[in-house]
Amino acid sequence: MRHARMWTAVGVALLARATLAAPVIEHTPVDVGVRGQPLMIRARVDGRGRPVKSVTLFYSTAKDAAPFSVPMQSGGAQTWVGTIPGGVSAALSQLSYYIAAEDDRGATAETPWYVVKLQEPTATGAPASQPAWVKPALIGGGVLAAGSIAAAVIAANSGGDGGSGGPSPGDLAGQYIGTVTRCQALSGAPPSCESHGCTIRIATDGTVSSSDLHPGQSMQTRLSGQNFVLTAIVRAPGRDGEVRYIGTVVGTRIVGTVEGSAGTGTNTVVYSGTFSAVKQ
Repeated sequence: MRHARMWTAVGVALLARATLAAPVIEHTPVDVGVRGQPLMIRARVDGRGRPVKSVTLFYSTAKDAAPFSVPMQSGGAQTWVGTIPGGVSAALSQLSYYIAAEDDRGATAETPWYVVKLQEPTATGAPASQPAWVKPALIGGGVLAAGSIAAAVIAANSGGDGGSGGPSPGDLAGQYIGTVTRCQALSGAPPSCESHGCTIRIATDGTVSSSDLHPGQSMQTRLSGQNFVLTAIVRAPGRDGEVRYIGTVVGTRIVGTVEGSAGTGTNTVVYSGTFSAVKQ
């Protein structure tokens, strides 16, 4: 009898685990993107009363190829944002992606695979159509194409505008430690990517600095609201240019994208990628 009760209890436990309420992912598929530019993916994830542990973006550049994974960053209000680096799509006509979420108990949910058609850049650098959630945003006094810049997208969707009522530089001050993934591709060639750790510091006066975000260069700038742009100068024979690290502070995290180019014509190297860091 005692063994029967034990196995009954085990069965109930297994059944309870099997029927855990999984997170709910709400996502409007991105149908079209710009070849060679970062592709922003946004989703709303409802933990159904449980904390969402992680949301991951998986993408593949070819049929039956093993997918790459990118951790998506929380933008508040159950919104998560991830970036497919522009370098991986430079020579593609389409790519595929899906989103997976996990809560604090290990319950998981996944979306189906979605296919994105990639177009050549137009005169404005934007595709003929964009998802409705992509909005322009102001950073450093200039208008940036929100479809290609993670900081602008996150600011637009989290309600932050860098104006009055937002956090002060003192609130954002601290040391943020994380990872940067930077890709580079010569015109017409497949990209190569590398990742390494990075540290970003924000001072109480709004100064943003990093000595390892871009190898061999110390960069410094000032916050504009919750946003910043750190610029690294590229100097090489026939390939002068710059790489911009465009970020925004969301709560205790920094998330952003890498973009830039060096050279001209067929000698142009295009840079792309993402970075994120957590306040220590």
